[in-house]
Amino acid sequence: MLLNLKRVVPENTFCFVLIQIFSTLSFAVLYSTLVLFITNKLGMSEHFANNLTGIFLALHFVLNLLGGFIGGRFISYRNLFLVGVLLECIGILVVSSSTLSSLFVGLSIFLAGSGLYVTSLNCILTQQFEKNKSHNRETAFYWVYSGMNIGFLIGYSLSGWFTHTNNYSSLFILASLSSIIAMLIFVLNWSRMKDKETPIIRLPAQKQKQRTTLSIFFIIFLIPLIMVMMSHSNLSNELVLLIGISMLLVLFAFSYKQKKNEDRRKILAFLSLLIAALVFWSLYYIGPMGMTLFIKTHVNRDIRGFNIPIQWFNNINTLIIIIGPLLAKYFNHLRSKGLKLAVPTQFTIGLFFIGLAYIVLMVSIKAASSSISISPYSIIFYYLLQSIGELFISPIGYAMVGTLAPTNLQGIMMGTWMLISGVASTVAQYFSNIMITPSESSGDNINAFMQSFGLLGASALICSLLLFLLIPSLNKLMGITGNSNENKLSYAS
Repeated sequence: MLLNLKRVVPENTFCFVLIQIFSTLSFAVLYSTLVLFITNKLGMSEHFANNLTGIFLALHFVLNLLGGFIGGRFISYRNLFLVGVLLECIGILVVSSSTLSSLFVGLSIFLAGSGLYVTSLNCILTQQFEKNKSHNRETAFYWVYSGMNIGFLIGYSLSGWFTHTNNYSSLFILASLSSIIAMLIFVLNWSRMKDKETPIIRLPAQKQKQRTTLSIFFIIFLIPLIMVMMSHSNLSNELVLLIGISMLLVLFAFSYKQKKNEDRRKILAFLSLLIAALVFWSLYYIGPMGMTLFIKTHVNRDIRGFNIPIQWFNNINTLIIIIGPLLAKYFNHLRSKGLKLAVPTQFTIGLFFIGLAYIVLMVSIKAASSSISISPYSIIFYYLLQSIGELFISPIGYAMVGTLAPTNLQGIMMGTWMLISGVASTVAQYFSNIMITPSESSGDNINAFMQSFGLLGASALICSLLLFLLIPSLNKLMGITGNSNENKLSYAS
């Protein structure tokens, strides 16, 4: 499979695809299994599992912002990635002990690593391309995003099998091995990962070493701080929301400090699209929380006598995302014909599809004969629509930073793009808890699920319509004009 992949992936992107596959696998295992591990293995309540999973996701993306700030300034992107993957490996090994105390310690170590290194890898990839090579950058991010989803595919498949046999420890140990493989691939490509035009490489070698050492101590200090935050999820959720709002205001202030009007307009466009992304990811991250519990309690998972593991439904998403490079190729074909398909249009399409996915769930519940007989095919269709929507937002958003961000704000804007997913995780946790609350008092929360799915779907469709109306204004902010040859390229890069 990997040899066939090498033949079609651009040469300067293949190693990034491999690194994404193996570094993502550990996160995929926790992402899809955490709720089930906490409820089934540790015997904790659904609300506890929802809250801990929500704060786990939220802190992961908040740390992406921190990684974007310290990476390239206080520690090189490549050193930050290496330290991060090492901590990720150690963290999931600690979780494998399968006790409540080891869960908090292990997740904290894992987050100190995985939360910080993701932004680094994206920035390293961005630096492989010149500023005006937007179409090449978009294609590269589609391939790397596809690689990430191969990692999710493997992680979900392993998770489904091992949780079906209740063998969580072996699952977590296997996931740690994938992190080791990612480290080895990264080290073998060490020279290619060198920072370019970042503040730290302009410093004398001694200063670089001092900053790197201080950064490593800082990362270690983060571990107990993360543990405290995970133990106080309500306070942490409020803090995540506050950080999200603060970063929007900070970037808004930065936009007016730019010397070039072009940079100012692009940052304002970036902020507008961040809000649209917040709506999308808030619906998306209900998946590992409320959606997992919905499938567990209300969906008939038997297809021709085989009981489908819950995590395997997620593989529908990963299989669709893996074809992303084909979509990028098709987009470039459309642009060569003169079709304008810039970021605002793509985001509008993404919101429409995820809204439609939730409407499908609402209709499926209404059509079901009982609260435990929801058709598994409705879940398959939900993930299909959601995945199509994701293709129009997530890889596009990563690549978008490369075009819209001034060089000195690249790390911060990449981190903010990822932070918005953390804010969305907090919002998703809130909605997930609303869905499951009736089940603990009445034993039947199917109506709560139906009402929530309908409300979320309608909200996304309305936001899609509003964004559609704003497309001309956003295109103007991004510098896309009716006569520009760059309409043939995506500003998602």
